[in-house]
Amino acid sequence: MPRCSAWMTVYFGRTDAVVSYFDSLGDAFKCPPYFNPAEHIQRLAFAFHGGEGGGKSDELMIRFEESQHNTDLIANAKRLDAAATRRESRITAMASASVPQQFWWLCWRNARLFYRNKLKTKVKLMINIVLGVILGVIYFDVPNSYTGISDRNFFMLQLAVVVGVRQSMETLSFFLREKVVYLRQVEQGLYGVFPYLTSRFIVELPQMVFFPLVFCSIALPLVDLNYGGGNFFIFWAALVFLILNAYSFGLAIGTIITDAQILSVVAPMVVFPFLIFSGLTAVNIPPAINWLQNIIYLRYGMLAILQTEYEGQEFYQGCTREQYRNGSDVCTIVSGDQVLEEFDMKFITVGEAFAIMAGLFVVAFGIAIFCLTRLSSKRQG
Repeated sequence: MPRCSAWMTVYFGRTDAVVSYFDSLGDAFKCPPYFNPAEHIQRLAFAFHGGEGGGKSDELMIRFEESQHNTDLIANAKRLDAAATRRESRITAMASASVPQQFWWLCWRNARLFYRNKLKTKVKLMINIVLGVILGVIYFDVPNSYTGISDRNFFMLQLAVVVGVRQSMETLSFFLREKVVYLRQVEQGLYGVFPYLTSRFIVELPQMVFFPLVFCSIALPLVDLNYGGGNFFIFWAALVFLILNAYSFGLAIGTIITDAQILSVVAPMVVFPFLIFSGLTAVNIPPAINWLQNIIYLRYGMLAILQTEYEGQEFYQGCTREQYRNGSDVCTIVSGDQVLEEFDMKFITVGEAFAIMAGLFVVAFGIAIFCLTRLSSKRQG
């Protein structure tokens, strides 16, 4: 920003436009050909033109004050002042707003921030489409043989983990970045913990419901699972409940572990305990820790998925698919109920599994609210 000898501004703007600005003032201020522009501007600003310097400095100030460039600067400064005033008034109003008012304001703000990045939404949609196609092709048209049960189980476990439990990683990722901003705004008294977390959940809920629908629409027909009738919606609902629980679990972990570096180390491990207690990967769990499977939401999600898939089904062994279709006596038939009993997946109904997952979601979400409230109180104190 060049200044004259009287320390008055004679130009304020971009460096690549300063030469053209002085050239526009007339030949007296125009930069000579092949002359160093920086040295020329310095001479103009500090009136290093001998006896004529003072007059030119005064003229520079007058030209700058009368220029459209200065008029635009003043207008822009007024707009910034007005915007700052409005922002301060909103902050003041927000700090004194009720919880419902804070909730609706945060919903509006979070929706703008969350859906502003359209590319991210498109990428997440493409990921679900690609994953549905890949898993559908890998497990394409799984037969109803006894050996095909393992393929079905692995597909359904990957379905639950890739689409559902993966949400914990995504939640931890955004919370690592956003927690610092949130705590700073809480210190300013802008809003409370409950409206912040609930508004964030409401804004993200449409995607958590829609993307599993896309995945199921692609993968289930390719694998040829038992998705006829209302079973398709049970598969879909089970995935949605898994995503909701993964979301609340990620929030709870993010609020319990306050150190960002420790949280970044722990985050990749959040999927491990769920795989252990899913009901498929470790059947004989030591009694000392067997109780943990009762609080693992993935187990109840897998129960809902497996019961929907196997109930009413039958599987053959000791023969080929053609022999089974022809009703050959050499085939041994295993019912879907026997498969469920083998994996201990009939101890509750699908409806009860959904109810338990809903309760686990509320508990984890409540833990997140409690821990974040305590953390906010310590920061404010």
